Amino acid sequence: LSFQIKKSPGYSVENFVATIKTTVDTFKLTTPQLKYVETLSQAESIKHTYGLFIENFWETALLVFVIILLFLGFRASWLIMISFLIVYMGNFIYLKSMGYSFNNIISFALILVLWIMVDNLIVVTQGIVVWLQEHWWNIWEAIRSSLRNYGRALIFWTSTTIAVFVPLYFGVSGIIGEYIKSMPVTIISNLAISLLVTMVILPVLALFFYKT
Repeated sequence: LSFQIKKSPGYSVENFVATIKTTVDTFKLTTPQLKYVETLSQAESIKHTYGLFIENFWETALLVFVIILLFLGFRASWLIMISFLIVYMGNFIYLKSMGYSFNNIISFALILVLWIMVDNLIVVTQGIVVWLQEHWWNIWEAIRSSLRNYGRALIFWTSTTIAVFVPLYFGVSGIIGEYIKSMPVTIISNLAISLLVTMVILPVLALFFYKT
C-alpha cells in the first residue's frame, strides 16, 4: 500500500517532511506489525539545490569582486560586495516573511535577475569613482553627481523590468499559478530591494569607504 502526499504551494518542504515523519512515527506505535518505508522525498533534492546555489553564489560574488577590483579598485570592490550581500539578505528575509521556502523556481529567479542587480550597483559605484578621480576627493559631490547622472535611468530601467513580471503574478491561476507565483515575487522583490540599496544604502556606505 503506497501513499503520495503533496504539499501546498509555498509551504516549507522541510516543515512538511518533518510533520509527515512525526505523524508516521506516531502511527507506527499503533501498528507495530506494519513496516513503513519512505520511497521518495523532495527534501534531499531541495537541500542539494540550495547547497549548489550557495556554492555558485559565493563563486559569483568572488568573480564579481575580482573583476571590479581590476577596473575600479579595492574600495569599490568591497562597496559593491557588501551592497550585493545586503540585497540578497533582504530578499531572503522578505521571501521568508511571505511564507516562501527555497526551491528550484526561486533559485532560477535569483540567477535570472543577478546581472541586473549587480549592474545597478556597478553603474552608481563607477559614477562615484570616476568623479572622484576627475574632481579630487569630494565624496558628497561624487555621490550627488553619480545619482544625478544615472539615478533616473536606473529607476526607469528597473521599474520597466519589474512591470514585465507583474502580469505573471496575476495571470496564472490554480495550483500551477500558486507554484509559479514564487518566481515573479522573487524577481520583483529582488529588483525593488536592489534599487533601494543602490539609491540609498550604497551612497551611505560610500561615505565611509571614501571619507578620506
